[in-house]
Amino acid sequence: MELRQRHYHFYGFTIVELLVTLAIIGMLLAVVLASFSAARAKGRDVERETEIQRLAVELRIFAEKHGRYPSALDGNCDAETSFGVGGCLTILVDEGFLPSLPDDPLGESYTGNPQSHHMYFYDNECGSGGTSGTQYRLWANGERNHNATTAGWWNDQTIGATVCDDPV
Repeated sequence: MELRQRHYHFYGFTIVELLVTLAIIGMLLAVVLASFSAARAKGRDVERETEIQRLAVELRIFAEKHGRYPSALDGNCDAETSFGVGGCLTILVDEGFLPSLPDDPLGESYTGNPQSHHMYFYDNECGSGGTSGTQYRLWANGERNHNATTAGWWNDQTIGATVCDDPV
């Protein structure tokens, strides 16, 4: 009697090969998404820097025209409310210096700490004191390191413009 041998040929991948492939794809996606996230944060910070510079120019022009910077004479000039309704910077829009005040790219609402929220802030205070209307601090909190503590700001993520020698 002759025994027949059957030959089975399996085509395809084993479960281990598929799992290794999925793990490699997952690691590559993690690297790409991390890079993409960092690029988006950098883009938002560039937008903040541009808005701060644009506002600083308009503040200089306002000061040349009025002999002072926007202050409590123009509305509420607390750091967290100066960009809002009734805030002192609305005069820049009212007098045609700006078409509108900027909103932060993340659009956060203020909940109590101007050193940690992603929004724009303005006030007439300096660490060294001074008269309201003769100075200003304008800042936003960025998402990356800007080495701002070397310029006297609260933390390295601060993006700021000021006429103060000592901003905090």
